[in-house]
Amino acid sequence: MKTPYTLIMMVILSLNSFAQECVDFSKITATGWIIESGTIIYEGEKISLQAGGSFDFMGATGGQLNFYGYLDIYLNSDCPEKTLEFNGFNGQVGVDGDTIDTEDPFFSFPYVTSNYVLNFDGATGIYTLEGAFDEIVLGYSTNIINQICLTESCTGLSATKISESGFAVYPNPASNVLNVDTEYENLEIFNILGEVVLSSHIPNMSVDVSGINTGTYFIKLTNKGEVAVTKFVKK
Repeated sequence: MKTPYTLIMMVILSLNSFAQECVDFSKITATGWIIESGTIIYEGEKISLQAGGSFDFMGATGGQLNFYGYLDIYLNSDCPEKTLEFNGFNGQVGVDGDTIDTEDPFFSFPYVTSNYVLNFDGATGIYTLEGAFDEIVLGYSTNIINQICLTESCTGLSATKISESGFAVYPNPASNVLNVDTEYENLEIFNILGEVVLSSHIPNMSVDVSGINTGTYFIKLTNKGEVAVTKFVKK
């Protein structure tokens, strides 16, 4: 009897990877901005910024957004993996309800969870949030934000479901061997940058993943024009 496995839904391949949108605070008076405490202050195609709590807009000078309170960042993205970069911030970060106090004396970077990784580059002052997430809250005392950029690392994925039957990938997370029960003939494993790190051509396969680094990866299965993609975690 096989070990417990994860039932995965198939998805259609598309070509919308690596799209980027940035919020430029030097254009804060342009169309799309509403400067009122407690309301939407910016709404773009992929990024929306909304003031929350005791938010007090303090101005925008030199391309910086200065405020006191909390700023909610909502992402309109179907990509399973994404990267959010922001700089000039100091304080707390909330990711999908998980509050991270970066000023805690026991806190250290990178902050790693099963869904995302938060890192900080002291040389540039840039925070980088990578993984699967939809809402971020920034705020603690007085804040200065220089820029917010969202990069969608879709790895050729869209969220369109084409089958309820699925296929089995186990164990997930995997350390050494990843088992894939499927009738698909060809397998490729991509990292979140879209680079192929491993490929195989064996149905109902056991794949040696001991040689790849820890992190989140995507499995692409193909057979006679059909494509299915899912992700797994290498630990």
